[in-house]
Amino acid sequence: MTPCTCSVDAAPIGSTEWRTLIDPPDNQVNHDSAILVTQGPDTIYAAFPSNPAQGVVRPGGQFLISHNGGATWSRIGSPCREGGITQGMTINVAAAPAQVLAVLCLESPSQLSEYVRVSTDGGVTFGPPRGVPGSGSFSQLAVTSGSSLFVGNAVSGGSGAYGYQLMGSFNGGLSWSTLAAQTAALPGPDAAPSDFLGFEGATHGRWIGGASSLWTTSDGGRSWSESAF
Repeated sequence: MTPCTCSVDAAPIGSTEWRTLIDPPDNQVNHDSAILVTQGPDTIYAAFPSNPAQGVVRPGGQFLISHNGGATWSRIGSPCREGGITQGMTINVAAAPAQVLAVLCLESPSQLSEYVRVSTDGGVTFGPPRGVPGSGSFSQLAVTSGSSLFVGNAVSGGSGAYGYQLMGSFNGGLSWSTLAAQTAALPGPDAAPSDFLGFEGATHGRWIGGASSLWTTSDGGRSWSESAF
């Protein structure tokens, strides 16, 4: 069987002319689970989680960074496995101005705890792992500065009720508090994913955990209000 050919391409908004920025790493990582994050007009972060089907030969996956719009790339080691960490899986990546880059990691093999690591120099170095409360259920990540971090959970399928939660830290992950929470029915196995967590600038953000509510903030994530869809 011939393996699929994957690439990271880009095109101006409204254009049908695409150009290839990079051919992703080999089949030792999950191409279909790639996480692409842009910051400003030139910086691109590309995270490729490890591929268990290939024996997890690259634990933690691979990270590539471009600071010139994809013209050239540099590779860094996985932040989820550095600094004395022997096991870790990349869950999500988020970026903010001033070269802030945050990574949400899942401890492996137990998969029962999560932690974040933050870089303030564009991925050259990362701070120590900061534990996230809970049992490894968070998949969403947003960051507005090196000290303001946000994580949320979302489930795209299943049935019954589920407890959605948005947590935040305003001291770089040293402590966390619940900013918003709701219990809502799961959308069902055939529903399209509808979760979202992100900010427009440093003050205005939106969170969708359950499929029926949109939460918004206008004070940098300190307080959130709910609106029904």
